Amino acid sequence: MADWRLEDDADFFAVIKQVAADETNHRDVNHTFASMAQNDVNPYVGKHLKDMNEATAYWKRISQPVEGRDLGYTMAPKVKPASSQ
Repeated sequence: MADWRLEDDADFFAVIKQVAADETNHRDVNHTFASMAQNDVNPYVGKHLKDMNEATAYWKRISQPVEGRDLGYTMAPKVKPASSQ
């Protein structure tokens, strides 16, 4: 569950805590925008541009272009491996 920064064997409580943290961020962003004047500068643009530049540089470093379909992605849920006891 890399997108949520959780281990593959994370329990439901860990998922709930991560979702709550994510929603807290959305709340803060929404409150920022709600308190801005129409002509205020978006305070988040700089971070998004930095993230975009880092992602673009990363993909340019890859020696061979790849597409998602070539990476074996699937919509099937991951199955937790059986413990070897």
